[in-house]
Formats: sequence, C-alpha cells, structure tokens
Amino acid sequence: MAIIIRTIFEELEKEVISTELIQLPDVHIKPCRITQGKDCLACMGKDNCVFKDDDFYEIFEKIKEADGLILGSPVYGVDIRYWCICIVICSLVHV
Repeated sequence: MAIIIRTIFEELEKEVISTELIQLPDVHIKPCRITQGKDCLACMGKDNCVFKDDDFYEIFEKIKEADGLILGSPVYGVDIRYWCICIVICSLVHV
C-alpha cells in the first residue's frame, strides 16, 4: 500500500503540494478509552484527545492542519491501530 501512496505523493509533489507519510507501525497509538468501556469523554468539547501519552495527539494536530488526507490499508489485513486512529478521529470530528 505504501508504494501506491508514494506514487500519489510523487504526483502531488510535482504540483508543489507538500506531503507526509505516516505509517502506523512506526507510531504508538493507544485505543481510545471510551472504546475500552471506560467512561472517559475527556475530549468532549475539545479539539483533540486530552491524553498525550502516545503519538495520536501530534498526528491529529497534523491532520487538522492538512488540506487533505489520504488513508490507505492493505487489503489482506488491517492493523488494529488503523481502526483505533479512525475511531478516535471520527469521535473528535463529531464531538
């Protein structure tokens, strides 16, 4: 999957559009506490998760500043971290 995204990035960079590839196996993202059955909701009304004990906060700040977002995942298996970050992003966007 990274090969396809890098190809897309090459085309974007030809148009002087800056890109950054973040691969989830390279970062540490904990599941959202609410998805673990905990009554958290500490992010309610905030622009990001209030817990900064993993890489999610920094990545989400980059996502908020971005003009676009490309998500990719191999079709043969999805890393649970991919779904964790998607769940947290969706929860923060809809809060």
